[in-house]
Amino acid sequence: MSRPNKQKLDEVCSMIIMTCAGLSEGEHVLLLTDETSNADVIDSVLGVVDNCHALASKIERPAPKRPHDLPPNPVIWAFKGADLIIDLSKFDITHTLPIRVALFDYGNRLLDLTGMTPEELTRPNIADIDYEKINEQAERLIQVLENGKTFRYLSPKGTNLTADITNRSWYALAGMAKKRGTFGVFPIGEVLGSAVHGTVNGTAVIEFLALFGKLKTPLTMTVEKGWVTKVEGGEEADELKEMWEKVENANYVGELGGIGLNPLNAPSDKIDALEVMMKLGAAHIGIGDSLDFGQRIASEMHLNGTMLDVTIEVDGKAVVADEKILV
Repeated sequence: MSRPNKQKLDEVCSMIIMTCAGLSEGEHVLLLTDETSNADVIDSVLGVVDNCHALASKIERPAPKRPHDLPPNPVIWAFKGADLIIDLSKFDITHTLPIRVALFDYGNRLLDLTGMTPEELTRPNIADIDYEKINEQAERLIQVLENGKTFRYLSPKGTNLTADITNRSWYALAGMAKKRGTFGVFPIGEVLGSAVHGTVNGTAVIEFLALFGKLKTPLTMTVEKGWVTKVEGGEEADELKEMWEKVENANYVGELGGIGLNPLNAPSDKIDALEVMMKLGAAHIGIGDSLDFGQRIASEMHLNGTMLDVTIEVDGKAVVADEKILV
């Protein structure tokens, strides 16, 4: 595969930073990197920030070992002083307390470009997507979900998971981070929310899991009253259970939705599985920390488990099926 030219990379970075994040002259940008971050992407991002006459500070943190690993305290303190945080490090920190504080208490904005390479940034699923159309679809889904009471995932692989979503709020991750306290995750896009506490029940068959990527053997998770009580599968199931034993509340299903919206996304080899979980026709559950979603359970871990070929029903009516949005 040939490398994308610098002009194309600069155009995409400019679109993300200026159009999606609305960077303004004089704003303070914190660029978070680690030793794995791509040098060409760093240079392109810094060039866009400079062209906007904004102020950039680049901080290199130790490479995280898993999603939501926190950087050292001096980096966390720096979050509070930034108008816009751009994360290029290996794993994302979206569902962490320091980011919640930065966004919700200080009104900062976040662009999650974790682990991105020039090749990934210039693919059609980021460079050529119709962001306005995706946002319109997301808003229609949110309206249905916020007026619904029962929620259900179904898949041919055996997923059958239900929840009560009465009076719950839902959110779009469709790339836009212009308003204070908002964030965009790339590649876009999804709609996500949470259930009434303790109402998630049934079976989820997970084919991709953050930290592992595509699983050698799908994981079959039994969920009772919001908690994963049983995990069946191969060696990765054993590894997951071992990790959960060391982290309080790591097995709580705090996030619903993750309803994929991007028709140009496809499964990839990346272990964070972001691209596949935001693919149209896919959906994921977030297991662990749920404070971002109006829930009450805190944990030092949040892992997204992705299901493919999903039908999603609200009040018994399909809203997503056969890789189509039906509302």
